[in-house]
Amino acid sequence: GPYSLKADLILERALKSGVQNMRVVREVVNDIKHGCDLMVNQNTYTHRKSTNAPSARDEGEKVTDALAVWIKKGIVCGPFEEHEVSKDITINGLMTKKKPTGAVRIIVNHSSPKSVSINDNIPDDFYPCQMGGTKEWLRALNHCGVGSSMAKIDWNG
Repeated sequence: GPYSLKADLILERALKSGVQNMRVVREVVNDIKHGCDLMVNQNTYTHRKSTNAPSARDEGEKVTDALAVWIKKGIVCGPFEEHEVSKDITINGLMTKKKPTGAVRIIVNHSSPKSVSINDNIPDDFYPCQMGGTKEWLRALNHCGVGSSMAKIDWNG
């Protein structure tokens, strides 16, 4: 698909720029091409559907427009009726965060519903991290200094 080509470009650029830890780059490229294992504990995870957060409903027009663009770009597909998808699929609700421009950032909510969500069923010791915001990224960049590398993927362009 189109993201395999972009993943190959990531690999190519990492090789050209002399990235030291190519193992991590190759893992990321493989995840982009083939998907990644979230390490959800299948013995405890039984919840398969959550609803959209109020923020997604409040910004429904912007969410719908963004999803339509994503479908055209091949980032996502759908919509699907519930009977069209496997019973093993998890249907995650969406939430939004307003951007300074008035647009919204669409977030797939893996933390809902509380206590039975995907995130609640991933062992903490497997992903020992927390989501950072802009302030944390700026602090990290400042701490790492000149010559450090950071990456962000924005699927919407």
